[in-house]
Amino acid sequence: MTDALFLAGPVQVFAGGDFIGMGRLQTTASTEGFSLHLGVDEGLRVKREELKDRRGKAGIFNKRKRQTYAYKITVENFKDRAQRVTVYDQIPVSANDEIKVALGETSPKPATVEEATGKLTWKLTLKPREKQELVYEFSVEWPQDRSVHGL
Repeated sequence: MTDALFLAGPVQVFAGGDFIGMGRLQTTASTEGFSLHLGVDEGLRVKREELKDRRGKAGIFNKRKRQTYAYKITVENFKDRAQRVTVYDQIPVSANDEIKVALGETSPKPATVEEATGKLTWKLTLKPREKQELVYEFSVEWPQDRSVHGL
């Protein structure tokens, strides 16, 4: 936020006398907040890995199939100061009433879960040299006589 008006145009960003990147700023009114995306920060590392991809039947009598997935996202701060990080991921969303998607266990719980889009959001504050792991799972169920693609 600023007390001055910023006009649209290219910007060069410096931190502590070091050039850290270039970007483009939209016209920003005084006291209006803004974001400036400068690309990859080499002081942070994010890794996403699949932990589980298990297929099975949801029940003997209801003739449904179930596929369960689990993922781990590891976020590491290699900097000498704390960093605020927002992590986004997404689970599938079904447009068919016969196909059900359910978010399972999460650790830690996401700050927000958007049911309509499947978007998961975590807001983290990483201490210097800290590593945090985000683990979540979801399952997809559908009628046995159907096939589901794109999972």
